[in-house]
Amino acid sequence: MNLLARLTPLLRFLLTEFGPLIVFWALALTLGSKAAIAGSVAYILADAAWRYRRRLPVTRLYIFSSALT
Repeated sequence: MNLLARLTPLLRFLLTEFGPLIVFWALALTLGSKAAIAGSVAYILADAAWRYRRRLPVTRLYIFSSALT
């Protein structure tokens, strides 16, 4: 089994549960805090719309991660 196929479920989990934090830190380290805040808010809104459209559940871990961001 190739490495990418084994890592795909882990990466998907990290992005769906910790996406706002990942976006925040990536933008904070490269563009600064204002861009990080704006980018993470935009990510949360877009992800909420995507989850609503696909009728995906919102987990407690995702809510915690979004609130922490």
